[in-house]
Amino acid sequence: MPRRSICLSVVVAALVLGGASRASANGAYSHVHITQLALAQLPPGELADLFADPEMVAAVEAGSMFPDSGYAASDPYGEIVHWEPFLHAYLEDLHARFAGDYSSREAKLRIAFMLGFAGHAFVDQVYDTTLLERAAEMGDREIPDLSYDQVADYFLTIDQGIRFTVDDPYAPYADLPAIIANGPDAHAVTEAVIRDGMSRMSSLTHVQSNPRLVQSWYLTAWEYGPFLGTHYYDARAVGSVPWMGGMLVDYWRVLAARAHETDVPSRDLLYRSVPADGATNWNVDLSDSHAWGRISLFFGYAVDRDALASAISLRGSDGVAVPTTLESAYGSVDCSLVHVVPSATLAYDTTYTLELAAGATTLFGEATDAPIAFSFRTRCAAERLSECPPLPDPLVVGPRPEHDAGVPRLDAGTPALDAGPHAATGGGGCSVSHGGVALGGVAHGTPASSVGFALGALVAFGGVRRRRARR
Repeated sequence: MPRRSICLSVVVAALVLGGASRASANGAYSHVHITQLALAQLPPGELADLFADPEMVAAVEAGSMFPDSGYAASDPYGEIVHWEPFLHAYLEDLHARFAGDYSSREAKLRIAFMLGFAGHAFVDQVYDTTLLERAAEMGDREIPDLSYDQVADYFLTIDQGIRFTVDDPYAPYADLPAIIANGPDAHAVTEAVIRDGMSRMSSLTHVQSNPRLVQSWYLTAWEYGPFLGTHYYDARAVGSVPWMGGMLVDYWRVLAARAHETDVPSRDLLYRSVPADGATNWNVDLSDSHAWGRISLFFGYAVDRDALASAISLRGSDGVAVPTTLESAYGSVDCSLVHVVPSATLAYDTTYTLELAAGATTLFGEATDAPIAFSFRTRCAAERLSECPPLPDPLVVGPRPEHDAGVPRLDAGTPALDAGPHAATGGGGCSVSHGGVALGGVAHGTPASSVGFALGALVAFGGVRRRRARR
């Protein structure tokens, strides 16, 4: 590879990360891979059949990048499409456009794209208030002038060897401006701006997938975030990449039902909880961890957190109610994930039941017609541990994996990069078709006129955003 191309790649990589403020949420690369992990876990059925088509796989991967494309294009649509009102408007458009018949290629593409962007939005709420918050509790520090969004992605690129790019990303470009404008934000954006944002996201994956370019930022990520690095790909850790892949499978089931208008709020409103129904060894207070000590409710529709408070009750086996407060990501009232925080210490070795009363409503008025409940049992006191189920091993900081020798340094001369397409590992056979080797965001063979575009795309994405409350 010519020396000039290496230098250009280094500049592009620096522009991707340089000058970015600390931001919440997963990076684009992680979002795509979480989607790939969900695809690998789909049970037999309608969604598995849909994603047997590689074109639909590409569409859901593109959808998983879409919410952040607005930030890349420096347009407010990026924040807007992270939230339920946009998803609601998109579903209304699906219902009006296809009248429940999703057998056409275009209808299937739009369903796949929706699963991607809606999953991205939910994953942000989960990751930010679970694993990322727990990492801060464990002493991980903010990185000066860098964003954890992107540098954590390199735990995947280098520690897990996961490398892919997303090229020519699908989106229903012509219709997205109207859907965004018809939502409650009434924001005006052009098709050209959305295309620009998605192109920039595609360019970003070319940098993120290249271990040669990202090694120094990877080492910085481990220096400042050793707990996050240890457990980013640990399925035991709530909010980790594999954990959220499993969560998406459940959420997609609800979204598919909403698309077909076969959803049942009493079944689909609360689709997952932490602790799960029947769980044991739950902590009695938040002294070990606030992030992982709260009771977390995962909703298949967005809710008004404050309006929901009166519908939630937590009771011990004696029937006495435990007072609680509710928390959510970014302090947002409109949310899809609600954390229930007991205001009193729970009793040891006791069964508790959390109930969501009949009549609980979603943000857009769907209501349950029956109560939804689950139960869990707290851990035993220290003096009785020998009589009780063993406690799980605590998750602690581990050593950084030793594989530097396999990652060429930026100043190591001009070794050739892998000239073949990068298959996405860990994605159950999911992969993306590539047009050539990635040279820091510019595909080999890309016309020279495209180099400036790639640079501009990555410059714009360098100023990563901080997620904010919906209201």
